[in-house]
Amino acid sequence: MNFFNQLANGLSQRWNAFTQELEWSRLHGQSYQLCKEGKFTEAFLVAEQALILAQSLHSGDHADVALSLNKLGLLYYSQARYSEAESLYLQALEMEQRLFRGDSYRVAFSLSSLGSLYDSQGRYSEAEAFCLQALEMAQRLSTHGSSTVAIILNTLAKLYDSQARYSEAEPLYLQALEMWQRLFAGDHPDVAKNLDTLAELYNSQGRYSEAESLCLQALEMRQRLFTGRASS
Repeated sequence: MNFFNQLANGLSQRWNAFTQELEWSRLHGQSYQLCKEGKFTEAFLVAEQALILAQSLHSGDHADVALSLNKLGLLYYSQARYSEAESLYLQALEMEQRLFRGDSYRVAFSLSSLGSLYDSQGRYSEAEAFCLQALEMAQRLSTHGSSTVAIILNTLAKLYDSQARYSEAEPLYLQALEMWQRLFAGDHPDVAKNLDTLAELYNSQGRYSEAESLCLQALEMRQRLFTGRASS
């Protein structure tokens, strides 16, 4: 009888853990969706719940905890609450560095997030150091390019752009654009976004005809994307 009781207790505990993992996944997804909809107050509450649940499920380092730390950090960053965002980003990075020895897309992305944060604060030398580390790591992981590499290229380009280092920003924007175009054949929102970003750079330099051409390409692409969604 004791054996069956122990078995039942074990199964019950596993089931509870499984349902809590599902709940964390639901909360994490919900916070992302709320953020996407611009409902930041609700997104904060849900992201905090997700972090608390992840920490209760995993007493030490765990990928889900790091993901929740990064998500909450991103929400603070989006609200210009930089000191709180930095603390969470650093916790996530340190945890991921312990979890993923050597090169990792997760570590590269966290380095890039800190670089973007420091750029927003005008801490340019720190931002550049983190972005370069992130880019080098991501490029070692994918010699043919990936969405992570493209995102980091854009982050570093924006850093140079914000300092009027246009000659350094332009080749990075172009690399990112070419990578997005290889990754997503045809029309895609990320391709359109990158066209706009490059157009802004050209506009800042007074290269108006080039800027206009890229803006028109981005507009036409978005119109095709919108029409395709509306008709489906």
